[in-house]
Amino acid sequence: MTKRIKLLATIAVLSSLATSCIMYQPQGVDIPLINHENDIRIDGSISAGYMVGIFPAINATASYGFNSWGTAQLHANWDLSRGYYLQAGAGAYLPIDKFVLEGYLGYGYGYKYYIKSDTVANPKEFFGNYQIPYVQLNMGWVDLANGHIDLGLGVKAGCYIPDITDRWTNHPDTKYIDSPLALIEPQLFFRVGGEHLKFTIRAGMSFFPEESGLLYAPFGASVGVNYRF
Repeated sequence: MTKRIKLLATIAVLSSLATSCIMYQPQGVDIPLINHENDIRIDGSISAGYMVGIFPAINATASYGFNSWGTAQLHANWDLSRGYYLQAGAGAYLPIDKFVLEGYLGYGYGYKYYIKSDTVANPKEFFGNYQIPYVQLNMGWVDLANGHIDLGLGVKAGCYIPDITDRWTNHPDTKYIDSPLALIEPQLFFRVGGEHLKFTIRAGMSFFPEESGLLYAPFGASVGVNYRF
């Protein structure tokens, strides 16, 4: 009986962590590797960040090569817990045979909400907005194996600018995090399929300064489909 009680207590602690204030997770943004004018890629995926618990999100990304060197990208996601993230960027691409080098300058805006319930009558909430101005470098290979395989990596470097509130019943609201934090977010991807429609898998990580105090999911992965017009 004692062992069972300890096991239930451990599960309760882990569950409380899984539903606590995870205020950021790696984003499931497509790495398109645009390689010619009027190249359009539409990507849809389901992603999940991981820190004790699993935090799912639905993602959509559209990327477009609008001339022989310029590209633009839009991304949106919804994380199934009253949170969302929007991102827009523009940049340039350089194809070298099947290898592509791609760079973006952009801006992201999101909202997160999590609740940690010590008791039903005494919940603790964390909620607020954040902004991420960023630069990103992507590189990889497209149209390998007669157009059936794309693969590569991307690295985003940005500044996480939060406005997050900590609210606890019968306590005054306080700022959970209110100072800008450096963010590094690398991601690997692999696409396989036909000339136009491919299955995609991505894996990424997020890095913040250790002293930041921000609770975030450091690991993330996504699976989905990518269509090239």
